[in-house]
Amino acid sequence: MSMCVKGRERFFNPNTNVTRRIHKRPFVKGEHFHAIEKGQGIPKGGHQVIYAECKIVSAEWEPLGDIIKRPYRGITWEGAVSSNRSEVDREGFPDLTPEQFCAMVIKAHSGKHLTLESPVLRYEYVHVREEDLQSDAFHLTQNKLE
Repeated sequence: MSMCVKGRERFFNPNTNVTRRIHKRPFVKGEHFHAIEKGQGIPKGGHQVIYAECKIVSAEWEPLGDIIKRPYRGITWEGAVSSNRSEVDREGFPDLTPEQFCAMVIKAHSGKHLTLESPVLRYEYVHVREEDLQSDAFHLTQNKLE
């Protein structure tokens, strides 16, 4: 599985570990994915650029406008240290207010008729280190997901 990410610098910023998505087939907690530069429109003979392997640690449906109502969440998955960073910062947009972030998402998905009440998936993820990919636990997880 793969997920297109906008902006290499934003993705590799260590403060960025949350994303909101509109999916036909959602990822689930524990699932691994490749963060990619571009998923569509790759010219003939072109190649997909993979930034990193990541793992979903939390996946929850919520209305898009929840980022306005609850701009600070902390980290919601087990074993993590709580965070006091804002949701827009954790999304990779520290210069936007929650209202500006929602307006940007609605504009980017203009054909989908999104509103602040529209359901989106809020994912928290971690980057999987290369050495983790060699572990037996990773391969067991991958076998269950396939």
